[in-house]
Amino acid sequence: MFRRSGYILIAFLAGLPLTLFASDTADTRVRDTTFQAFMEQYAAYTDAVSVSKTINISNNGEYSKQSAAVLKEAAQAYHLGVSLFPPNSDNTINLTKNYAQAALDANNGELALVIYKQWVAEQKSLFGEGSLELYSPYADIASAYAKLQRKVKSVYYFNRALKVIARNKGDQSAEYAAALLDVGGRLSTAGYPAHARNFLRQAHTFYLNHDDPLAIKVAYELGKTALLRGQISEAIEYFEQALSLRLSLRKIDASPNSETGSDELALSARAFLIRAFELNGQPEKANAHCVAISSLTPWDPQQGAKLLYGTVAEYPETAKINGRSGRVLVE
Repeated sequence: MFRRSGYILIAFLAGLPLTLFASDTADTRVRDTTFQAFMEQYAAYTDAVSVSKTINISNNGEYSKQSAAVLKEAAQAYHLGVSLFPPNSDNTINLTKNYAQAALDANNGELALVIYKQWVAEQKSLFGEGSLELYSPYADIASAYAKLQRKVKSVYYFNRALKVIARNKGDQSAEYAAALLDVGGRLSTAGYPAHARNFLRQAHTFYLNHDDPLAIKVAYELGKTALLRGQISEAIEYFEQALSLRLSLRKIDASPNSETGSDELALSARAFLIRAFELNGQPEKANAHCVAISSLTPWDPQQGAKLLYGTVAEYPETAKINGRSGRVLVE
């Protein structure tokens, strides 16, 4: 906690972070009461989020019940917060995101879309049509549509988000390339690798042409989308490129950097290559990457083991539903 000019600033770790202000205006007493109520409500929200993280998502009944509880607390925190903070403050934006995400997690996609679209309307009224501030709400609406498996709407809003950047910064700018990487990553995560590839390839070209280390991350993401699409040779090409670029970068700057291509990303690329080479009928090349991983990450008995590669067991669906144990086939 730290003080500045009569304000109290508190940073929260659960949910999206907030910086909360208790202002000393003429209505200080009223605001302080509201602020205290908000503090208590936001704590209730973060507690509910923490509980939800302890519930296995396969436990549908309990997970749904807790997701509904998170949504209830997020809604109350949002409505109290908007009476305290300016419309475009980071706090209001993060409360909006928390509320919409809680709605999505509780399978209330229509409510999430209403929340996001209200955010768009507020940004337009504050900054005008086509302002940079519209990128984030447009991209979040697109992600929500993707989660709801409404692909056409999702791509439409992603393109609107990109047009905002192109209009304000130009479609040859670093900001536009970063937006392409963001959109491609979101689409890949949502399960639309073919669409993700289109955006990622544009970012890939930009970063390669500018000798930007972010080319490593884009190559890695393109490798993942190729693997999801069943294009094994293409996936191998991109993962190997990510490793090659990372090796070149290490010769210049030996310090790991999560933004420009970390050693963890390189390890993950090798893990994906193990899978890709096995699928491609090249076990000797897969083994070479196993050896490389073991040489790069010496065993530390004080550190918990981290799974880099694994296969999914073919557990019978009926046995899983009925809670029966037994043997399964692991290939």
